[in-house]
Amino acid sequence: MSVKAIRPDYHGDMKDSADHYRGQQLLYIGWDRHLMFAAALCIPVPPEMPFGALQEAVLPGLYGQHPDFARIDWGRVEWLRGGQPFMPDPAASLAANGIGRGVRAVVMVRPGPEFFLLMFALFKIGAVPFHAWTPDVYQGAPTPVTGFMAICTKLAAVGATLRVFYVALGGERWTWQPLLAVLVPAVVGVLIEKLAIEPVKGAETVTLIIITIGASLVIRGLVQVFLGKNTHSLPAFSGDAPIEILGATLMPQSLWVMGVTAIVVVVLWYFFNRTLTGKAMLATSFNRVAAELVGINTNGVLFMSFAMSAALGAMGGILITPITLTSYDVGIMLGLKGFVAAVLGGLGNGLGAVVGGLLVGVLEAMGAGYLSSAYKDAIPFVLILFILFFMPRGLFGAKVTDRV
Repeated sequence: MSVKAIRPDYHGDMKDSADHYRGQQLLYIGWDRHLMFAAALCIPVPPEMPFGALQEAVLPGLYGQHPDFARIDWGRVEWLRGGQPFMPDPAASLAANGIGRGVRAVVMVRPGPEFFLLMFALFKIGAVPFHAWTPDVYQGAPTPVTGFMAICTKLAAVGATLRVFYVALGGERWTWQPLLAVLVPAVVGVLIEKLAIEPVKGAETVTLIIITIGASLVIRGLVQVFLGKNTHSLPAFSGDAPIEILGATLMPQSLWVMGVTAIVVVVLWYFFNRTLTGKAMLATSFNRVAAELVGINTNGVLFMSFAMSAALGAMGGILITPITLTSYDVGIMLGLKGFVAAVLGGLGNGLGAVVGGLLVGVLEAMGAGYLSSAYKDAIPFVLILFILFFMPRGLFGAKVTDRV
């Protein structure tokens, strides 16, 4: 970006010349596609320094802390000079390589073996867009072979994919871990629906509730085995410096929670009210038999509903963990409070659930401030008793009329 002086006849004195830095020049160097280094680094170097010395002696001190640096294959590196590719001469000086004042050099690492390993793993698990070819591959195979290849090899490929993510791409964990933290619970939700809910199709509601509670206890035990009983934290998305808005002090993470929640509410409203799939889910929730009679695939609806609910729960956990920490059993209290918010707003009413959640949060904060923080978790349950006794349908619940 060019800079224009206020006065047309103004001529400034360039302060970044070599004579201001004891014969050294300022070099701007960056590492492309590495979010750990958001901007180019500026270092003073002598113009007569060989380019090979820059690569071997200077760059390790700048980027050696990144775990990917030790795995760089310098024979595959692409260098940019002023935005254009060039091939440096390691024995020649920086000046001879055309790197002078005002020139920005960038290191670009071409795809290495881990990239192709990841592509192979994604191909084996049938990820998009490779999923389009999977049915054609299995079409002519016998049923036992198809079953074996569709299950065993896919599970092995999933393990290989996770290995590639954690080892080869460990330096970019903040790029893929949040996505994986949403996808894995969604898969777990689908497995619960397929293994625990679908086999008891047509069971009473109380039976289904008991089954899901039992499944949650199993999942909690497995998480405890792998992660332990200690609490875990995540760094705030936008730092920890408080922000003052209209006299109130808020943490930046709280704004993330409110903003993402507002977006999710709008997207869900559009999904359930403006799409056929969303309306099919609503119809199935009201009357599954009637939904099947009009041609709705209720099994597919349940499949999607469990995946969506698990993914949304995981997203909520990612948002609030920088504020409240997390552990293997933190979901129990959050789930109960979510149920209280749904009952308070009116079961089956999306807007009511949002309003109920806001009311529960405000009452908790007021109770902790005016009474004691020891009673904070008890307030929602006192509230639900009041609602069930005096307003069984909640704030926005529709009246039910039985025809006889």
